[in-house]
Amino acid sequence: MTDQVPSFIFQSIGATLAVLAALLFWWLSRRTVVAESATHSGPTFLRRIARNALVPLFAMVVARGLTWAFAIYYLRVIGPENNGFYTVAVNIIGFFGPLTDFGLGTLLTREVSRRPGDAPLYVALVRRLRLLLSLAAVPLVLLIMLGYWLADKIPAETIVAAGLLAVALIPGNAAITATSLFAARERMDYTALVQIGTAMLTVGLGMVAIAFGWGYVGLAASALIANTATAAVLLRALAREIGTAAPWDSHLARGLLLVSLPLMLNALLNGLFFRIDVQVLHIMRGEAEVGVYGAAYKYIEAFALLPSTLVLALFPALARVAVSDRAALQGIYDKALRLMLAIAVGSAVCVSFYATSFIWLLGGSEFLPHGAAALAILIWFLPISYVNAITQYVLIALNRQTWIAVAFALATAFNLVTNILFIPHYGYAAAAATTVISEIVLFVPFLLVARRLHVALPVVNAAWRPALAGVAMLAAAMLTRGLPALPSMALAGLVYAALIVALGALPREDLARIWSALRGARD
Repeated sequence: MTDQVPSFIFQSIGATLAVLAALLFWWLSRRTVVAESATHSGPTFLRRIARNALVPLFAMVVARGLTWAFAIYYLRVIGPENNGFYTVAVNIIGFFGPLTDFGLGTLLTREVSRRPGDAPLYVALVRRLRLLLSLAAVPLVLLIMLGYWLADKIPAETIVAAGLLAVALIPGNAAITATSLFAARERMDYTALVQIGTAMLTVGLGMVAIAFGWGYVGLAASALIANTATAAVLLRALAREIGTAAPWDSHLARGLLLVSLPLMLNALLNGLFFRIDVQVLHIMRGEAEVGVYGAAYKYIEAFALLPSTLVLALFPALARVAVSDRAALQGIYDKALRLMLAIAVGSAVCVSFYATSFIWLLGGSEFLPHGAAALAILIWFLPISYVNAITQYVLIALNRQTWIAVAFALATAFNLVTNILFIPHYGYAAAAATTVISEIVLFVPFLLVARRLHVALPVVNAAWRPALAGVAMLAAAMLTRGLPALPSMALAGLVYAALIVALGALPREDLARIWSALRGARD
């Protein structure tokens, strides 16, 4: 498809996106971010949560849409093998993300939500600690990639790409510090707009790089430039928000690292949980199989953004009510659980049944049939993953992050052993199935800890209605499989949505409140 289009067309589109991103960043850099009030009930609370979820959700859709459109282009240019090498580089950097963040972002949001006056001190310490951690990561990444190269597993270009992505962690973590503060202030709308600008700049520069023939090394360079621009905008807004930086406090810095250590372990184990299969698959089956598996994983990464958007909108309120109003905590959790399961079950049925169409749209026939087979299995991680996402942050709000680390350690150990045992014989199918089963393994400790804390997890009550609607959706999809994929998908989706409402999976009064809040959020 791309061979029939002159490269200067893609260069022009990429340059236009980059210019638009620069204009958006310039506008955002002149805006003032005002903190929200800390109420956690009533219409004002609903409007605030709606805005803090709706605007980031819109930004996520726009950013992901741009990324997918770009992936449709570059996957056809670089092919499965080079995509496999790039996936390995991105995957390695994914392990260092939690190490350089060290759980400090979540800690900053939680503590500033409770004690807004301490924001300058926390921000100053977190920024400096993250800078030191990010600088230390760069040589470690290069050493790991050098080992892969000496073992003849990657070409030299992959080392360069990984090095650029490692350097991109430095401005990236600086930007996350600002994002964490604005999350505590419940101004996710501001950072959501920055996210759109980042996506536009990354995709724009990436299109130019691919059109000039710079391959996946050009993609890594684009990510570095985009992260630097994002950090510049957010740090300028951060400086206006907190004023003069607080002095360094070594005693408090050590205390922060100790408190955030379990959060870092949670994120690191979560990264291992989701990424170890790619490394095992690469070593045991080769980069071509990683390439088709990586194409399927792009959809998984996209769907994983939805719970994070909702959870981040809710987390400041969860952090406050956890210490004062357990009934309010349970109420927020129950409503979030029902909403996310309604979304997850329908999405899993749809993507699994139409996996071939989804993979063809993203990467073309070169990634079929194996990419579709991987996606059809992988997507079933979604329902239990959404449950685990909201449950995890409820436990963090209750200051039980150490138990989360234990849960992730158990699930990650299961994931690693199962992948090593079965990937040599079953390849990507084993990796995909292990990801799904590992989510169930992770849920069991979460359930036990929540019960000890007297937090109810009404998963069965929240799941049976979406499950019944999902069966009807599957039947509708099978009955309309003779139609083109898009109208068949639309009809099946209408059946699911109608049953979700009719069965009361989302109570009508809650839907009415959400709709009213959404309208208020847009006003």
